[in-house]
Amino acid sequence: MANTTKIEHREFSRSSVSVRSQVRLQCGVLLEGCVCDISMNGVRFVTERSLPVGSAVRISLVLGEQEGQEIRVELEGEVARVVEKGVAIQFTSVDEESVEHLRNLVLFNAEDGNQVEHEFEVHVGIRPK
Repeated sequence: MANTTKIEHREFSRSSVSVRSQVRLQCGVLLEGCVCDISMNGVRFVTERSLPVGSAVRISLVLGEQEGQEIRVELEGEVARVVEKGVAIQFTSVDEESVEHLRNLVLFNAEDGNQVEHEFEVHVGIRPK
């Protein structure tokens, strides 16, 4: 009998979320949808559209409203792969202000907060120490 256990080799844990999002391609096309999981390295964006692997994108996560203004996290990324009902986008650039929002979003939605905290401790930003 074959061993079918899949071993994950991720630097960062994924957290399940449901965050209204927009993905803009370099050509200007704007897709609206939802991010259903997130890590410090990337997101899974739910869409019926197939985006070319390697495409540069700008991701905007809409976290809510405060004083009548939307709270958004803006990220740069690249389509890493096509997945069931969407695409996986790997972050290529995260500004300082967004890192803190991203970190909180991952931590507050994590299955294992202690593991996520440990991952934060052994990394500087989104890169290993």
